[in-house]
Amino acid sequence: MNKKIAELTLETVIIAAILLILAAIIISTVITKSKPIEQGFLDCESKQGSCEYKDSITCISAGGTPMPTFKCKDTTKACCYKK
Repeated sequence: MNKKIAELTLETVIIAAILLILAAIIISTVITKSKPIEQGFLDCESKQGSCEYKDSITCISAGGTPMPTFKCKDTTKACCYKK
């Protein structure tokens, strides 16, 4: 009887490992294909920035701080943080 329990446990562990590997593959596929999530993190307005300036120089001259890491929807504009 103990041998059956041990075999069942080993089978359960193997099945659980296979399911976890499949879940990891599915999750990584979903994450790598989800561009809107990534764009939300890099969006200028989500960081309380402004996309009203055409470049970093005009941002600085207006008293702002350029934030080149974050992107504006209008690619001709620069992301600027102004207090």
